Amino acid sequence: MNRLNSHKTDELFEFIQKFSAGVFCGQELGRNWSAISADQQLQQLAKESMGPQVRAHTAHNFHSGVDSVTQWGGTCVMSMESMSRYAAGIGRDPSGLGRWCWARFKGRNGIHLRVASIYCPCSPSVAAGGTISAGELTVYSQHKKFLNDQNDDRDPRTACLEDFEVDLASWIDAGDQVIVAGDFNFHVMDDPIASLFDRYDMHNMIFALHDHRGFPASSGKGDTRTVDAIFGTPNLVPLKAGYIDITDQPGDHYALWVDITFQSALGHPPTQFPHPRMRRLQLSNARCVAKYQQRLKQLLRKHNLFHRQYTLEQEVLASGGAPLTEAQAKEAEAIDNLRTRCMLQAEKQCRKFRTGEVDYSPTTAMPARAMRYWYSLIRRTQGLQISLSKIKKLKQLAGIHEPTALLTEQDMWARYKEARTLYSEAKKAHKEFRLKYLDTFTPKERDRLKRVEEQRRQGRICKMVNGKLRGEGISTVAVGSDEAPIVYVTQPQVEAAIIAENQSKYSQCLGTPPMQPPFTNLFGYTGDTPAADQVLDGTFQAPPDMDPALQTFLQHCKAHPAPEGLTPCPNHVTTEDNRLAWKKAKEHTQAGLSGLTFAMFKANALDPELCAFDASIRDIPYFTGYAYKRWKKGLNAMLPKKDGVFWVHKLRTILLLEADANMNYKKLHRDVMWFARQADSFDPSNYGGMYGVQAVEAPLDSRLTMDLLRQKRKAACVASTDAKGCFDRIVHSIAFICLRSFGMHKAPIASMLKAIREMTHHIRTAFGDSEAWYGFDPNNPDAVPQQGLLQGNGAAVTGWNAIISNIMEMMLAAGFDLTVWSAITKQVIKFICINFIDDGTLFLGGPTNTTPGSEVYARMQDLLDMWEAALRATGGAVAFDKSYWYLIDFHWNGSSWQYISKDKTPGELTLPQNTPDRTPATVPRLNPNEARELLGVMLQPDGNETSQYKHLLAKAKKWKDAVRSHHIKQHDAWYTLNASIMKTLEYPLMATTLTRKQCSDVMSPVLMGALPKCGIQARMPRALVTGSLAVQGLNLPHLHTTQTIRHLQALLRHGCRDTQIGLKLRAVMEGHILELGSGTPFWDLPYDQWKFLATPTWISLTWRDIDPLPLRLQGPLPVPPSPRQHDLYLMDHAMSMGFSERQMYRLNNCRLHLHVFHLSDVVTADGLRIHPSSWNANPTGRHSTYDWPRTFRPTQDDRELWQALMKSFLPPHATHRRLTQPLGDWFQQQDPLWEWWLSQQNNYLYQTPPNAPWTVWLPHGNSHAPSAQLPAPLPPDLVRADVSVNTDGSRAKLLSTAGSTATPEEAIATPNTMDSLIYNLPPESRWALELYSIPDGGFTIAKAIKDGVALAVSDASLKLEYGTSAFVIEGHTPEGRILGANVVPGPIPEGDSYRCELAGLIGILTILNLLCQHHQLKEGSVRIACDNQSTLYIFDPSYIPNPNKDSYDLVCSLHHLIQQCPITLLPEHVKGHQVDKKARHFLTRAEQLNDEMDNLAKAFWQYKADTGGIPNPPMISVANEGWSIWNQGRKLQGAQSSQLYPLIEDAHTLSFWTNSHSIQPQRRLDPACISNIDFQACKDAMTALKIPHRHWITKQASENCSVGSTFKYWGKQETDTCPRCDLPGEDSRHVLLCRAENSDTTWDSNFTELITYLDETHTDPDLIVLVQTRLQQFRRQESLILHPPLSQAISRTLLLQQDLIGWQNLLYGFPSKLWQVIQSRHLRRLGSPNLSTRSWMKGFLTRLHKLAWGQWDHRNKVLYDPDMKWQQKMRRELDDVLAEEMMRGPMNLPPGDRSHFQLPLADLMAKSWDYKKAWLANVSSARNRQARRQSLAADAIADSRARSALLHFNATGQLPGRAYKPSPDAPPP
Repeated sequence: MNRLNSHKTDELFEFIQKFSAGVFCGQELGRNWSAISADQQLQQLAKESMGPQVRAHTAHNFHSGVDSVTQWGGTCVMSMESMSRYAAGIGRDPSGLGRWCWARFKGRNGIHLRVASIYCPCSPSVAAGGTISAGELTVYSQHKKFLNDQNDDRDPRTACLEDFEVDLASWIDAGDQVIVAGDFNFHVMDDPIASLFDRYDMHNMIFALHDHRGFPASSGKGDTRTVDAIFGTPNLVPLKAGYIDITDQPGDHYALWVDITFQSALGHPPTQFPHPRMRRLQLSNARCVAKYQQRLKQLLRKHNLFHRQYTLEQEVLASGGAPLTEAQAKEAEAIDNLRTRCMLQAEKQCRKFRTGEVDYSPTTAMPARAMRYWYSLIRRTQGLQISLSKIKKLKQLAGIHEPTALLTEQDMWARYKEARTLYSEAKKAHKEFRLKYLDTFTPKERDRLKRVEEQRRQGRICKMVNGKLRGEGISTVAVGSDEAPIVYVTQPQVEAAIIAENQSKYSQCLGTPPMQPPFTNLFGYTGDTPAADQVLDGTFQAPPDMDPALQTFLQHCKAHPAPEGLTPCPNHVTTEDNRLAWKKAKEHTQAGLSGLTFAMFKANALDPELCAFDASIRDIPYFTGYAYKRWKKGLNAMLPKKDGVFWVHKLRTILLLEADANMNYKKLHRDVMWFARQADSFDPSNYGGMYGVQAVEAPLDSRLTMDLLRQKRKAACVASTDAKGCFDRIVHSIAFICLRSFGMHKAPIASMLKAIREMTHHIRTAFGDSEAWYGFDPNNPDAVPQQGLLQGNGAAVTGWNAIISNIMEMMLAAGFDLTVWSAITKQVIKFICINFIDDGTLFLGGPTNTTPGSEVYARMQDLLDMWEAALRATGGAVAFDKSYWYLIDFHWNGSSWQYISKDKTPGELTLPQNTPDRTPATVPRLNPNEARELLGVMLQPDGNETSQYKHLLAKAKKWKDAVRSHHIKQHDAWYTLNASIMKTLEYPLMATTLTRKQCSDVMSPVLMGALPKCGIQARMPRALVTGSLAVQGLNLPHLHTTQTIRHLQALLRHGCRDTQIGLKLRAVMEGHILELGSGTPFWDLPYDQWKFLATPTWISLTWRDIDPLPLRLQGPLPVPPSPRQHDLYLMDHAMSMGFSERQMYRLNNCRLHLHVFHLSDVVTADGLRIHPSSWNANPTGRHSTYDWPRTFRPTQDDRELWQALMKSFLPPHATHRRLTQPLGDWFQQQDPLWEWWLSQQNNYLYQTPPNAPWTVWLPHGNSHAPSAQLPAPLPPDLVRADVSVNTDGSRAKLLSTAGSTATPEEAIATPNTMDSLIYNLPPESRWALELYSIPDGGFTIAKAIKDGVALAVSDASLKLEYGTSAFVIEGHTPEGRILGANVVPGPIPEGDSYRCELAGLIGILTILNLLCQHHQLKEGSVRIACDNQSTLYIFDPSYIPNPNKDSYDLVCSLHHLIQQCPITLLPEHVKGHQVDKKARHFLTRAEQLNDEMDNLAKAFWQYKADTGGIPNPPMISVANEGWSIWNQGRKLQGAQSSQLYPLIEDAHTLSFWTNSHSIQPQRRLDPACISNIDFQACKDAMTALKIPHRHWITKQASENCSVGSTFKYWGKQETDTCPRCDLPGEDSRHVLLCRAENSDTTWDSNFTELITYLDETHTDPDLIVLVQTRLQQFRRQESLILHPPLSQAISRTLLLQQDLIGWQNLLYGFPSKLWQVIQSRHLRRLGSPNLSTRSWMKGFLTRLHKLAWGQWDHRNKVLYDPDMKWQQKMRRELDDVLAEEMMRGPMNLPPGDRSHFQLPLADLMAKSWDYKKAWLANVSSARNRQARRQSLAADAIADSRARSALLHFNATGQLPGRAYKPSPDAPPP
């Protein structure tokens, strides 16, 4: 099929469908697909016309440089639905010329079919009808130019066939069956075509059935040759073959066709696949939902189901949860069956389908309805029975009013064809008609619909680019071995293979101990036995023959005690439970066999009556343990774990349960998780399925653990083990016991497990849902039941977590753990495993940091054995093939600490293999520098990130290749870039510590592939690509900045929480404090100055990234305080002495070895001298509570260096060790760490060794001797002493004693009143009660709280970024009420009422906690009402503050106060401002108080404004906020990405703007003006613009746009002339200033619109004057020396600032901050202070942008309008160049290239623009090729002469033609 023209596209698709083609091959499509938009690509057009399963693959010449959509040549292969499902790959001509393309199809038993479409160019003589010239746009000329450029002198036709044969040979060598369909432009019966295919035994498939002598010429245009053919390999035998006349198809050649069987092509017969059932109920369609609900209630009432269900529920409740009786079960099933039928019937009737590939609009729908009407009428006329009412309805819908009684059948057919024509025309523009139709909706609804449709469309594009478009399901599976696979493709075979595999999968646990006696004798298969109760209460006595590991495990399944006041897990489903559960559920989640969808239940939950009915049906199983029969049918959906891998044992089985059944199981999950959180009973190192936990936190935990080991130099063993099929192997009795141990009732667990045990499983594949099943057999009820909790079950992860937590407890009890202590606070971190579902990493360490690795390794095999036995004791197993381990240990190599490699510490571990005999095998061991992937993050113990860098770089390159091969629109490419690959690359960043260069390298291939697709130059400066909108960057997140933000978020989220990550973060930070030895928190130290002392860790590398930024972290770092007056930190002092880095490192090693921090640690007790031991770098024997890392004994050189440091504390040239500045008094008299004490009264020495009782030493001459007497009560006059004990410990000599202790200030006693409690609050809490009134000490309110009648209400006021809040607490009456008010701490963005409401709630909770403390309240309740619903979520017990959300600091503070409060808090939402809507006496008390607090907050705000003006809100730390981030003295609310990103990244962008560049010699901004620019206003305006306009601003401002100077700089054109005014030097500034014809009209129109906006928005007159004068001066390029008349001094300041910033920059969106200041003052003068100046500014800047954009738009219209003079000039210039080339003539060109000059110049000038450009390109290429030939020839001659001369010289000793004259000093020859 040749020549695909746009008007023939529909004909082509109709032709393909008419003949039911499976594969279509096309040649010479004539399309330049690179210049065609995504929605007009062949793939998209084919999908719209023939269905979504069609796959179209095209090839064209990528090298032509043609901008036109027309380009001769090209090929395509399209596979229709019958074949596309077997697609296994596509490809094209590797040269990029588009000469051929192919598609590969995967069949059975290793059979592959490859179909190729090839187009070989015509010879010049054929193309010109006998003339020499080939034409400049012909395929021949295109290929000839390319070959010339490649220095290839082959004829294009020969090159095509030779290159194609290379590919063909490789296909056949690979064992593929091959079909080649082509337009060869050679006679196919002659050489070279015949010989080419003969060499590969390929036959002409048409001539195999027909005599070629009767076959017509291919084109019928005078050429008598047969140039088209279809060739096939020998095994492809056609059943039929032939050709289709030119008149019957859209091409200009005869269409060839062959019909072969599926069996011969793919090795199996064709398979019919069902289409998925479409859902009628759509929740976005309110009318549809209402119709469904109404119809369902009608049906339920018809069958009396409401009454029957509630009657049954009352009976069940009365029975106390006993199992249902037979009659009750029968009634429950009857109700459920009827309810199911009613829901399906209601869904069927809620709407009719109107589906298709055409977007709906009345313009397309009306002709389609007319077609259906006329066709139905014709069929009725022909005698078919078609309902008259249906015809009338169709006529009404189609809007047809024409009488039809007198119409003949021929007339009706004419009307039908007319409607079809209208429909065909409308279908071509159906997307545009859809948009016009959406414009008829209300703006809000229209925007929503457009947004949803656009998101769906772009989501599909993302999936397409990433190769993740959802398929139809599994249609092929493979079994057997890799060497001899057996492939199944038929429905019975595929289903049988999957059923066999799943039966095996769910029976893996049958041979494990809990499925064998004696366990089953005691617990059965359910676990609901008295023995289980004994296990839970801790009284179970296991029989001796039970598996030992199982016995131990059961000992740790004792029920976890509930905290005081915590109620057990609920065992009822309430209506509210049901409503909330379905509210959160996703509408399109797949469900089970019955057909009841999530959408139906969600719609039910929206109706109170239906919601209660559904809750009642769910409640019966949850309360009694019953399982409906419908719940016992499961659907196994099979998914490949990896694309293209269809081994049956590598498929993932997802169980699709009934929607309401799984909702019950999800409730079980939530209830258990709620109990576990409150009781703190789940192991904190378990991350899978935990609320509020991100998957990447597990790798972060592992990373921090490795950091701690490295920091402490602690030996450990680490083993990664994967629990094989963990969900599928869970034994039900074990799950039952473990879930109960975490507070769950029996009934919900029993209901779930019963449904699974008695479940029949069907299979969902591409063939549909199977009738075949496996599972529970009612005819054999005594068979061993199915086990496992199954993937897809909402409670499966909870069951597994319950089991694994008990296993971890068991391991810890056995003494297997890794225990580390935080360095300073000595907080213990003890754990055994970091676990995420089935991925577990085991850790084992020694008791101390100095324990050698050999001792740890000696216990590691026992740990692995116990872990494997514990898993097996629960039905599980370790996946041996996924296991590996490390032995981590360290040694000092003389200059640094290094990891010990595995070859220096031999050892091996074994685990049983996953074979029937469980033969042990050696587990692979890795070196600490080898990485493995954990949940998408590459981790290795030494912390090196090279593997992670390469891992991300590979993903980036793969995506670049994928996006380059797709044709997508610019804005779709930008969306795909941000929504797909960037998210993929960003995922691991919380756990990584990549450098900025590494991150830039990872992004580089992504940007090189994506930016051109987005219409952005590929080498756009990266500082602009990653800059935020505030500085007019493209706002693509830089990975390194995102990494820094993720780190800060992790620090804020966990830094002060007792999570495993939080504990380890603090431990690593304390380790850095200890190893750095500075008195300054290390976050505040310069990283480059101190980095060599810090172990490389996640924390230290985060410090590296934060240090250059303006950000600072503040938080609770426990820096050891100085213990006495005049003390010094040793390392701070050493740093000030100017030691080198290497010397500092050695000094620090000495300090760490001595376990000292301060100068007082190395001097005598009296503070006068250096201690003798310390002088020699020996420990003094004093104790330290700190956990010091492993150290080494200093060398002699180190000791001498240490002494040099000690000498710096002595007088110059001192021969003694007395300090220049003696230390002062000790701050504390008691010191449990000081070992020796002297009683000045009796001269006794008292010794307190670590962990030992006091010993008394009595005076003995000049020393002291130990006494046997027991110490009496210690005397009060003890002082510290330094003592030297002799070697045998018999005598102790007193060296020095300490002086007195500094006297602390006495605390002033205060009375215990509410006022005193508030007065003594620290400042971080006191702000919340700045104003308060407590009339009777809170007694009245305390009583109201006890009685449960207290009510607290708050509200806030916010104006001008200054907020106040007020609150009240009262009882039944206002008597004794408590009032309060406060100023909201900053920062407060404009309109942030949420933060202000939080401040009011904090005031309430602060008062409540003080009341409970003062009045000793332990119980009671208070209602807390607020009109901001978002604040009330914080009261949820499961709430976890998120640092990426607003006001994180206040949220943390409020959350902590809520957790502290001992009484019950009852939050409720109250609507605000109700007094404006109804009379006060109709308001509830909460509504009245809300209005009152609103007024009080406003009054307090006004009071603050009146008394001190409106200052900035206070920037303070608030209580319990943990870590906070500060930016140059201004605190951030948290770690929101939107706030942090500009603060981190924008400095790079501003640096670009303030410097000159080669493409932009004049810098854009003066550095002096940066502080005056309103970047927030710029961000607001940029956000309001569409993405292409944002990109234009960045490109325009940086000269990276398509203007003349830029194109000339890039080498894309030779001149930089303006297309409008014809002047040289067109840059972005010239675009704005060009005064060409009509440009002023465009400017004036947009300028008038701008001034109108300023007038209508009450703009300050001075601002209007500025705009009117300065912008016009800028436009006219007038001097700015003359200033316009301005009435205010501040306006004149604005003028100067904006002059410095630049008025061109103002047009692009960079204003001075004073614009808003002046406008705000003006509005206040007008009495309109509430009008938003921020909104005014955004409108102002967007209209300025329109002013600039208007000039750009006008310029492009001139440029691309063929009638405009610029185009005419370009054509003249091209004609001039052509004339010059024609004057040069063919010159020395070879004969093959001289044909270009045979066309007369006049004829050439008459050709099209594209033709002439192609002629010039072809001639230039030919000349360049000839020049290279001549150069090579000259080089060859020179080389030949040189070789001859060398040979002559070697033979004669003389150069040719010269006599040899030896040097006087040379030896004779």
